Amino acid sequence: MPKDIDQQIIDYLLTHTEFTTSDELSSELGVSSKTITRHVGSINKKFSKQIINAKRGQGYKLDYATYLDVANENSQTNSSVKLRREYIVTKLLFAAPNAVMIYDLVNKLYISESVLQTDVKEIGQRLEKWDLKLVRK
Repeated sequence: MPKDIDQQIIDYLLTHTEFTTSDELSSELGVSSKTITRHVGSINKKFSKQIINAKRGQGYKLDYATYLDVANENSQTNSSVKLRREYIVTKLLFAAPNAVMIYDLVNKLYISESVLQTDVKEIGQRLEKWDLKLVRK
């Protein structure tokens, strides 16, 4: 059994913007579909708001905005900034080497241009450790 299936489910759904079936999740994480269903229910009970939406016949999808809200409630630090930047990096790395329209990526995050510039600068510095460059055109 994976060490923290709840976090693995959240991490998987963070990287997939469309609905994901319990069969897809179960094969990816190496557990049964029933286990996925039980853990999604327990994840939603842990937080003040439901962070994983379920649609019959379509599967599960993380409500990223709600996830950021509840993660920020549960932390004294500025975790929403870290989560937002991790989300952006994840999306960029999965799309690489193809270009990503940055405004499409962050449009649903509702951030200003100055916040975007700050995030891009910090992400660029973070990626330099691995000899990667974030180029914004």
